[in-house]
Amino acid sequence: LGSRLPINGKPEMDHLGTLIHYLIAAEFSDALGTDAETRCAELLTANGLSGVVRPEEAAVLGRRLRETLQREFAATAFHPEWPIECDLGNGQRLNGWIDLLVATPQGWLIVDHKSFPGRREDWSAQALAYAGQLAAYRLAVTEATGAPVLGTWIHFCIGGGLVEVLGD
Repeated sequence: LGSRLPINGKPEMDHLGTLIHYLIAAEFSDALGTDAETRCAELLTANGLSGVVRPEEAAVLGRRLRETLQREFAATAFHPEWPIECDLGNGQRLNGWIDLLVATPQGWLIVDHKSFPGRREDWSAQALAYAGQLAAYRLAVTEATGAPVLGTWIHFCIGGGLVEVLGD
């Protein structure tokens, strides 16, 4: 998707990851407005992360994901933080939120954002760790919409890439 997001210092990665997740959701819901860089700077400061990442670099994370999904999959609509629920068939009930549900002319894409700061060589193993979660999301979306899920993806927002997690 692009270059890695440079991180200054040693921030608490869960805290930074949560904020990046919110920034990406805000991009897809048009909540950042026309001056995304200024809004990102404000949010970084409000969350004690000023200087950890540059606002102009954080502001492009969602934009470059959107552009890639439109170019590669002809994405037509984006639904950030999409609520789901379904029975898993083993007596459990799934309730959760899909980070980004993407509509295409042929069906759905499911994208889950991860702030894993590790090397590109480690992405596949990291992505595979979420296969069960993505399979449950796939089931929920298929049951709710009747449309096929064409792919499930992990978005390594800090690293700058997407890894597909194949399912049945």
